[in-house]
Amino acid sequence: HPFLLVQPTATLYTKQWKEENFARLADTLSERHSVPVIFTAGSREAQVLLDVRNNARRRHFYWSDLNLDELFALIESCLLFIGNDSGPTHAAAALGKPVVVIWGSSNFNAWHPWETEYEVIRSDLPCIPCPGYTCSAFGEPKCILEIPVERVLGACDRMLARITTGR
Repeated sequence: HPFLLVQPTATLYTKQWKEENFARLADTLSERHSVPVIFTAGSREAQVLLDVRNNARRRHFYWSDLNLDELFALIESCLLFIGNDSGPTHAAAALGKPVVVIWGSSNFNAWHPWETEYEVIRSDLPCIPCPGYTCSAFGEPKCILEIPVERVLGACDRMLARITTGR
């Protein structure tokens, strides 16, 4: 059965979109496309999944106890991978999966997904790229926090249309 795989975590907070945005995104995508959504995170990131679940209106699946082999098998089986600029996003690209990535502080030109079909949603602020350990320009990482759900939904809808029509 086809499913969407979402990884809502990232190493740096300047690369992590809001949990409530991921919840809204999953609710809308599962409703619009009648496809289940699975969220994954590392065991030390389980709180992020709880926060997503607490903000979601619909039922989704949440796994924070997968080993790397299991995570890669899940990535390999998904219809579409959605995530921040993170290791699992780059793993999905390496496995040739279609990817929608929500981009924060890092250098897109150097680190964008390679060798796969992808859409990136990012801000165009003059402070990007930055090291990402803090946000010296605004105090909070507007580069990722102000990306609206509608932009990410649009990218997911376009990618799913390409996947289902084979174009």
